[in-house]
Formats: sequence, C-alpha cells, structure tokens
Amino acid sequence: QGDGFPIIVIGGSGENNFASVCEHARPMLGRTEGMRSLKLSGDMTSVIAFTSGTTSIAKAVMLSHRALLHNSAGSLEMIYPGPKLFSSLPMFHTYGLTCSSLGPVLNGVNICVNGNLKTMLRDLKAFDPCTVMAVPLIAEMLCQRLSAAAISLGLHIELPKQRKRLYRFSQIQPQKELVALKNQALGQVYIIVSGGAHLAEQV
Repeated sequence: QGDGFPIIVIGGSGENNFASVCEHARPMLGRTEGMRSLKLSGDMTSVIAFTSGTTSIAKAVMLSHRALLHNSAGSLEMIYPGPKLFSSLPMFHTYGLTCSSLGPVLNGVNICVNGNLKTMLRDLKAFDPCTVMAVPLIAEMLCQRLSAAAISLGLHIELPKQRKRLYRFSQIQPQKELVALKNQALGQVYIIVSGGAHLAEQV
C-alpha cells in the first residue's frame, strides 16, 4: 500500500482480488474524468520487473515510465522488426517487456506471443514472422531446425569464414539453394535477435 497504490493479487481473495477490482471499475468504463486528472511524470515507477540474476542474485527492480520508453525506443533505433514479430520471452523481464513488447507495439508491429516452448516451432510456422526475439536456448533450437532442413535438402551449410563475412556485409547474394533452405526452415524470418545471455559462437 506504499504511496497510496493498491496491491492487486491475481487469483487472491478479499477486497483486492482481481475479480473485485474489475467489478469496482465497471461503472467507470467509458468515463475519462479520472484519466484526465491522473498526474504522471516520467520519473514515476511504471513497473516492477525482475532481473534474471546474470551478474548477481535475481532481484525486483523499479523502472520509471521514462526508463521503459527510453529502452524501447533505443531497441527500435538498432533494429526495425518488420510488420510481424515472434516472441517467447517473459514480459516480467526487461528484455521481453521493452524490446519484444513495448517497442514493437509503439511501432505498430503485430506481435505473436508464444508462452510455451513445446509449441514454439508450431506457432512460429503458423505466424510466419519477419523477426524472432530470442534467448540463446531459442536461437539454438532454430539453428537445429536449420541444420535438419539442410540435411533433408542434401545441403552442407558449413561456409568458409570468407563467405560468411561477405554474407554478413551483403557483398554477395546467397545461392538459391540456401534461400530455399532458409524459407523451408524459417519462412520469411530475416532477423533473429538473441539477448539475455552469451550466444555460443557456432550458433
């Protein structure tokens, strides 16, 4: 109850459970007086998110409106995700919240949120995104999918370092066989972003 903000317990009991809060708010639907009188500043706490404990123990961090929007805008400056983005990232971590949710929404991007790694490949195929926001585990799964598709097409995807460098800087076009391989394995995906932890060099 600090600073007068209520604590709402999803699935809890008593006056602060989610169902009772919804019922209390029902008469206010369609009214804007409360929104107009709401005074917000960029320095006010917007969300309490969890860190994964990469450098220390996991902890809850208070993030302001300004911090969230600054991070979201920064991610868009680095990478334009295209019209459709696929994410399996939890939104209670800042990477998932800002880079795969808030930033794309601010840019009008359609987002497919996958909440179960068991159905990730199925959902990825159904949604057919341009961009995939991932952690190393997911990037490794996609790499394995690419390798399996290469075997089924009879292709050897190990490229000499020289050609890898040329591909990276778009100085040569990929062979038709490699385009077919990518399309079979990953559809129209053209960017995979991996964050949150170190990505193995071979991936």
